[in-house]
Amino acid sequence: MPTIHFYGKVLPEKVNVSIDDNKINIKWGEPESGLIMEFKHSITNSQIDIECRLNRYTTNDLADIYRSALDLCKASVNLVAFANGLGLTVILESFTDPNDTRFPLVLKDDSLSHLCTS
Repeated sequence: MPTIHFYGKVLPEKVNVSIDDNKINIKWGEPESGLIMEFKHSITNSQIDIECRLNRYTTNDLADIYRSALDLCKASVNLVAFANGLGLTVILESFTDPNDTRFPLVLKDDSLSHLCTS
């Protein structure tokens, strides 16, 4: 099974959030594409590491994997934020591919640039 990781942080970092869900595997499937994902995540001192085990990995799947990883991580952080009356934000900044090569995450949609004419 290919495995990738997403890395990021909880802001503001001064709050120093730690959540260890590393023992919990969350399975998530995308029925339309056949992609099956299994997530484990940990947040230590506001530093996020999300492990994603996949039935396959292609760069075309990265948007779905990212969206699912972000949603699951935000759900945990939002529970902590609500329970403590805090305003917290999750940012994912980089990922490693199955070859353990690290890349920055830059969200971009080239098809939108022509729509901005001002």
